[in-house]
Amino acid sequence: MGDYTLKHYNLDEVGLLQPLKNDLGLTAVGVSLSRVEPGMGYPFYHAHKEQEEIFICLKGSGTILVDNKEITMRPGDILRIAPDVPRAVGNRTKEPCTFLLLGALPNTRYKNDESLMLIDDGIEMADKNPDWSIR
Repeated sequence: MGDYTLKHYNLDEVGLLQPLKNDLGLTAVGVSLSRVEPGMGYPFYHAHKEQEEIFICLKGSGTILVDNKEITMRPGDILRIAPDVPRAVGNRTKEPCTFLLLGALPNTRYKNDESLMLIDDGIEMADKNPDWSIR
C-alpha cells in the first residue's frame, strides 16, 4: 500500500494558525491553514531568514501587510513573499477569511529556468493511467 495521508478540514473550524505537519506527516514542506476572524490577525509582524512563503486565499477576504503595504486578498488570490520581506495577516472585513500557507525549503532551487516543478523527478506510468486521464 502506498504512503499517503488524506485529512478533511472544516474551513469554518480552523484556528488562527493550524500547522498541518503532524496531521499529514509532512517531512519536506511547510503547510498551514489559517482562519482569521473579523477585526483580528496574527499578533506579530515578522520576516524569515530563509523561508519563502505563499499565501492562498481560500474563503472570504483578508489583508496581508507586506513591507508596510496592505494587500487585500480574495478567494483565488495567491501571494508570494520573499523571506526578508516583513509580513502580517489580518482581516478588516466583517466575515472570516481562510488562507492556505505554504513555506518553501531553504536554499531549494528549480533545476533550470524551463522546469515548472521544483522537484522534477516524475516517473511516468502511462500503462496505469486512470480512465479519466487524457489520451
